[in-house]
Order: sequence, then C-alpha cells, then structure tokens
Amino acid sequence: MSYEKDCALAISIYAPGWVHEDQSLCLIDRAAIMHDGVVYAISRPYRHHQIIQCVFVSSGKQIADGSQGFLTDRGAFLDRKAAGQLAKLNGQYTGHLHAGELFSEDLW
Repeated sequence: MSYEKDCALAISIYAPGWVHEDQSLCLIDRAAIMHDGVVYAISRPYRHHQIIQCVFVSSGKQIADGSQGFLTDRGAFLDRKAAGQLAKLNGQYTGHLHAGELFSEDLW
C-alpha cells in the first residue's frame, strides 16, 4: 500500500440511516473506525488494520481503541453488529456472522 496515495482520510460525517430517499437499502461501502467522534475510512479492499496503520503513519495518532465498523454508501457509520444486520438485510452477505458481527473479510 502506498500510504501517501491511499491513506485513510478523516471524515467528519456521522449520518444515521440505512435507507436511501427512494427507500432502497444502503450498501456497506468501506471499512471505517470511529475514534473521538471522527470517522477514519479507507476504500475497499483495505481492512481495519490498514486504517490503523495508515492513520499512525500519516499523523502519529493511535486509533486502535476506536469503534470498528463500516460506512454505508450514504455515509453513515455502522458498528460491526449494525453493519452485519444491514448486510444480511440487503443481501450483501448471506453467510454466518461471527458473534453477530461483520468483518471486511466477509465482503471483500
């Protein structure tokens, strides 16, 4: 991974909701970590540990104790359990969720 090119970005969006305006279900779009009210995300196929690495390399900030989850295609942050529920509802994931939680390995 090129940390200069693909580094995680701090995103200040926390938009609740699983449904688009046309009532279609949102899709899980990318791995994300919420730490101190800021969401750090990276495009797929990158995973949570790569967000942690990238943020540390680019800023020296430790975010490993943040809440791991995902961003929807609408920009909503969902923790692993909520993301698992959404992925099952919208058909993105049909397998067995480990402890009811979604992992990036389940999707990409």
